[in-house]
Amino acid sequence: MGIIVFGINHSSAELGQLELISLDDDEVRNSLYVLSHKPDIEELVILSTCNRTEFYAVSQGAQAAVQHFIKQITALKGCEHEKLFDRFYLKEEREAHHHIFRVVCGLDSLVIGENEIAGQLKTAYHQACQLETAGMFLHKLFHAAFRTSKRVKNETEINQGCCSVGAAAVDMAVQCDIRFNNATVLLIGAGEIGQVTAKILAKREVGKLLIANRSPQKSVRLAKEVGGVAIPFHRIYELLSQVDVVISSTSAPKYLFTLAAIKDVVHHNPKGHLLIIDIALPRDFDPAIGNLPGVTLKNIYELKEVVDLNLKKREQEVITVERIIEEELQKFIDWQTSLEINPVIQTIKDYIEDIRREELRKYRYRFEDDTFFQVEKFTKGLAGKYMHTLIAQLKSLHENNRLNAENLGIIEELFDENMRRRCR
Repeated sequence: MGIIVFGINHSSAELGQLELISLDDDEVRNSLYVLSHKPDIEELVILSTCNRTEFYAVSQGAQAAVQHFIKQITALKGCEHEKLFDRFYLKEEREAHHHIFRVVCGLDSLVIGENEIAGQLKTAYHQACQLETAGMFLHKLFHAAFRTSKRVKNETEINQGCCSVGAAAVDMAVQCDIRFNNATVLLIGAGEIGQVTAKILAKREVGKLLIANRSPQKSVRLAKEVGGVAIPFHRIYELLSQVDVVISSTSAPKYLFTLAAIKDVVHHNPKGHLLIIDIALPRDFDPAIGNLPGVTLKNIYELKEVVDLNLKKREQEVITVERIIEEELQKFIDWQTSLEINPVIQTIKDYIEDIRREELRKYRYRFEDDTFFQVEKFTKGLAGKYMHTLIAQLKSLHENNRLNAENLGIIEELFDENMRRRCR
């Protein structure tokens, strides 16, 4: 039984392909429920964001689990997307552990060092906890990953500068010559990314910040927090003719804005130009809208151009982050190893200690108390050195995958009490 990661991300697929596979909240919940009842899947967490869809599982067999994942995605998204599974990757054991640690620390993100991914991964983990699909191994792994993320944030500057999708969107607007102090900005979506973006915009002292969300409570709460104005969601279309910038990050399953629906509205914008930054996945704006006169449409992949300006500053920090990851990852592996090998080690210790005590009992009458004390001390030291060498070798073999569960079982049987009795 081992930990695996099966997924697709911005490095293995294009934006349009990620959109086809992306799971909404209901689909994630459905998948957790369905897949957790499969015999080959012991534990499961599912993460689906604008840049990745990944399954983190504890499984009896990686290939069997992958087939269950593929069937579930196909059931939700349709058979026509089967060719996309060539874009998926499978990582097992240490490679899987390392991948999860890199993800939570922002090293595997489109925007290196971005902060949102840690929150998104926590949300995915808590969702699995609520549905009771995460167990002992994933509890330990994710808590170790979150602890690592906290260390990285406190001990490095990997998230300095443009460190989030929201921050990259704001920086892109600046590069497009937007002067925020005189601009009216429409923010569509008050989810995690929308909240981060709103707070960054507030620091820029935007002339007027309008916030729309399907759930009005969220937009009202966020507007109050950042000094913006909450507007009814149905007004987002008419407002396209009254704003300078639109930043959209909803979780809508299809386009909110089609070319036919908004071309006339945009045409009557008295400001003369509209900048749209679509950081949603699936996208909120039909790409054809970018061809309209007076409209500039940017998507999440174009943010990478903004981010690249900061990459050189972060290269040295990546090395430090990787060192922290290795330190924390080793702690998790040591814990995982202890679960498998500690019972065997204890059996060996008991075996050697029983022999030591039995032999001392045979010769106890030959020694005075003071002498016997020295003999006992000597035998303890001798047994300890022997055990240390033997146990160190066992741990080394196990960590290098040269001892499997069957081998450990055989070793434990050689030293167990029943075997000792049969050999007497």
